[in-house]
Amino acid sequence: MNASFGQLNKLGEGAFGMVYQTTMKRVGETSEIPVAIKELQNDLSLNLKNSESNVSEFKAFAHEVNIMSKLDHINLVKLFGIVIQPNSLWMVLELCSVGSLWDFLYGKHKNPIQEKLKFKISHNIAKGVDYLHSNCFPPIVHRDLRSPNIFMVSDNPEDNVVCKVGDFGLAQQAAPHLSEVLDTWQWMAPETFRSENIRYDHSSDIYSMSIMFSEIFAERRPFEDKLDYMISRPVVRPLEEVLEEYEDTDAFLKNGEWKINFDKSTAEGIVLEFDTLRIKIAIEENDLRPTLPTSLHPTLTKLIHTAWHKDPEQRPSSSQIVSELNSILKLHSINIEEVPIVKTSTTPNYQPKNTRIISHLEDWDYSALNERFSCLCMEENPNPKYYTFWAGSFSGKIYKFERSKDVPWTKINNSWQQVTTISVFPVIKEKVTLTHLFMHKSAPNYIWSISEAGGLFVLDTLTSKVIHQHKSMIKCYAISQDNFIFTGNLEGEIQIWAVDSLALVGTHQLLKTNQISPVYSISVLSDGHLFVGSKKIIYIFSFQIQTDGAVVLTPIQNWKAHDGPIKQLLFPNQPNLLWSCSQSQIIVWNFKIEKGKFLIEKLITDCKGHEKDVTNIIKVASLKIIPHIWTSAEDRCILVWHETGLVKLELRGPLGNSDNISMVEPGIVVSGSTDLNDHHFHFWGYSSDN
Repeated sequence: MNASFGQLNKLGEGAFGMVYQTTMKRVGETSEIPVAIKELQNDLSLNLKNSESNVSEFKAFAHEVNIMSKLDHINLVKLFGIVIQPNSLWMVLELCSVGSLWDFLYGKHKNPIQEKLKFKISHNIAKGVDYLHSNCFPPIVHRDLRSPNIFMVSDNPEDNVVCKVGDFGLAQQAAPHLSEVLDTWQWMAPETFRSENIRYDHSSDIYSMSIMFSEIFAERRPFEDKLDYMISRPVVRPLEEVLEEYEDTDAFLKNGEWKINFDKSTAEGIVLEFDTLRIKIAIEENDLRPTLPTSLHPTLTKLIHTAWHKDPEQRPSSSQIVSELNSILKLHSINIEEVPIVKTSTTPNYQPKNTRIISHLEDWDYSALNERFSCLCMEENPNPKYYTFWAGSFSGKIYKFERSKDVPWTKINNSWQQVTTISVFPVIKEKVTLTHLFMHKSAPNYIWSISEAGGLFVLDTLTSKVIHQHKSMIKCYAISQDNFIFTGNLEGEIQIWAVDSLALVGTHQLLKTNQISPVYSISVLSDGHLFVGSKKIIYIFSFQIQTDGAVVLTPIQNWKAHDGPIKQLLFPNQPNLLWSCSQSQIIVWNFKIEKGKFLIEKLITDCKGHEKDVTNIIKVASLKIIPHIWTSAEDRCILVWHETGLVKLELRGPLGNSDNISMVEPGIVVSGSTDLNDHHFHFWGYSSDN
């Protein structure tokens, strides 16, 4: 960073290095500002030239610094930047003059803390975390929330800002050899204890925050009262050494683990040390938690108990915690000054200024057709003069509809025309309900359909004839960019079809402990990976095209994602995200690939909004808008989300509601209902596009 610094004055020493107070003057500015410098013995810069992997690590660290430096909230410690020194790395941070919350609670000169200040500290922490979770795109998981990483700026309960959340894990990333030594289990969520299953997500932060709340209101270190889980050992050492190490005769070590009782006259003492393995087992399996004061407000007690719930799914969101604390503060007549929040983009793909308002364009009454429609599909080769879409019916017929773009949108319009009708009835000799319609851009004259009974049909739109049929209990499909279509059935079979020849070029049987696992959903990554949703579990496969044109699937890994059948999977435009749906629950996952293995964590535990099962999930975009995710459900409500799952807009048509959706073209969406009494298609668009 382009800045000059004044004299360094030592503030203290942490596990990662020295902390100094100084002043900073940026190039081109005349004024100086007070800052703190955290000096790290930097593995990344020391080994920068040693290997390509070190260079890659340093670039990743620099990327994280760039993200963190963009964050702007009154309850977050501002990161100004980094300075690379020959043998160390400086993190230049906002100066928080009072020190860490840990020192404030347990330091030598601590005084009893007013109840009002305790509420203010808790509220400030929750607001800072909520900014990371709810106002950053993509959201940020802190991963290291604990009292040493909260920094006090005031001890006056009348001040609006008394503390700030800091240390977003950058120190651990810069010096991993030290972070591996530190044991911060007291604040860690129990689901993160096992090394083979470390999945930090927002709910892990919520657990850590609840432990800090217990510290604040009990004024006691986490689990300090759990003497049954401590073991003692004698110590005989010179008095000066003991006092220097332990600072006083009734203190914990700096990492918060040991307590000492010391007899000055004999220089002998007993150290009480946590039996870490046993207490972690008790936390994970027996729900051991810190003891809360009996005088604590009942609503706050309930909130903390919920926030440290064993099941991450049961924990509240950061926004819910802020809302509850707001109510409690009002009961205690504690005023909170609301400060406008600026949403922060942590990715160059997100551009808030381009957000468009979604508007209802028109409705079309199709009751004259005497049909009910069960699925919708976008035309892959549309006439540029017309809006066009396809619809599949309960009677096994497929309709193509279009309207001229010269006709302006009106609220009620009958200018849509039926231009093609194709029926699968002559082939199977009975009426069937069509559940899916889809087309592949490499064969725009073919429309593929799946029936409720599971049959797969391919129809030629030029001849209006069924040209291919496959009898199977098919329930889902996915389209790849490699001229293939993947389908899955209830017998656990995945089928791969060549779009040009309609040939079956590969199959794979999905098994779990030698039992058939039904295939409910499929989605394809452009890098040659296939994600398959089954009962509770998502499976990942790689697929390779052989020289003879056959496609072979190879299982890579799987994980439990939901508690029910996973019937919808979608990769949005934003890389490294996956949406999954089971019943009404929607989860957004973040993933990355390291050494051939997918590292997966929850970005959003549950995008709440639908009351019944999700029926469709699509991504909608145009050149003028940010990509959005649209979902429909059996509650006949359409919800529109940002790709990270955080922005939600509810859409309901004035003449009826919808449980089916499809794009007509980029930026234009059609929705419809399977309701017997609703005979309308509803059309939606982005206001600046139309």
